[in-house]
Amino acid sequence: MQAVIPAMRSTGGGSIINVASIFGVNGADGYIAYTASKAAVIAMTKTAALEHAGDNIRVNVICPGGVSTPMNEDEPEGGVVPLTPLHRRAHVDEIVGAIAYLASDDSSFVTGTQLIIDGGYLAR
Repeated sequence: MQAVIPAMRSTGGGSIINVASIFGVNGADGYIAYTASKAAVIAMTKTAALEHAGDNIRVNVICPGGVSTPMNEDEPEGGVVPLTPLHRRAHVDEIVGAIAYLASDDSSFVTGTQLIIDGGYLAR
């Protein structure tokens, strides 16, 4: 954000989308550094949204739950999957639609929000 905000100001605004995690919203046993860093991204996003709204810069954060990636494709379905109401990890294409929305003019009145994409995990 520090690097892009001056350029966005000079071009009349834009959209910044940060990525945190559902564990920045709720804690997770044994992951204190991870959860603290993700909570910091959420708080930083909200503060930047307030500070840069006058520059027509929108700042939002997505908070995904478990996501299937090449890094975890060989892992058994553990972790958050048993506690996720949809009983699976998200596919990357289920995340990119949310990012496209936040980057588009369709979300022109959305700033300072966290978009939870977790298959119902936090609804429990």
